[in-house]
Amino acid sequence: MKQTRHALRGYGAFRRVFALGQRVDGTLVRCAVLVETSAQTGLRVGYAVSSRAHNAVRRNRLRRLMREGFARERGLLLEEVGEKGRSLSLVFSFKGGPGVDIRRLKLPVVHADIAGICRQLRKKL
Repeated sequence: MKQTRHALRGYGAFRRVFALGQRVDGTLVRCAVLVETSAQTGLRVGYAVSSRAHNAVRRNRLRRLMREGFARERGLLLEEVGEKGRSLSLVFSFKGGPGVDIRRLKLPVVHADIAGICRQLRKKL
């Protein structure tokens, strides 16, 4: 089986994951997960931040923090997906909450939240 690693791109791809996938919530980050069985295993990941709540600079910072936080967990999740022979599509979205100052938000906090989500995902696979 061939493994692929792609970015999840396009409105249709995001919409499909949100519509058909399951949701796993962390404290700051929410993840929509779509697991499919296919001959070509892989991991596709996208990142979403609402434009209603944040300006472009803060949205880009949040996406970067989520990308860097997931990069540390990607290897373990990719191994798990490859062993099970599945294709996995993920969309991480920032849900934030009251009292969360995006300007002071640090990578270890986001990474810990994403690591917890990835642990839950590995259990479900």
